[in-house]
Amino acid sequence: MEEIRTGRGCRWPMWPHASRPTHEYCGQRKAGGSSYCEQHKTMSIRDFETEPRQPFVPNKQAA
Repeated sequence: MEEIRTGRGCRWPMWPHASRPTHEYCGQRKAGGSSYCEQHKTMSIRDFETEPRQPFVPNKQAA
């Protein structure tokens, strides 16, 4: 896979969620109608029919 990191390509972040952002993105050619390349567009779509549900647990109690 060719490594391109321009502002016009895929906007999939290339840093782990737990770390500080490096503001580096995939940069591959975007898929039509998407901010992501084909690979990351596929990864970004969730399948709510087969994905296990997790209950919402708020961090704070309402006042």
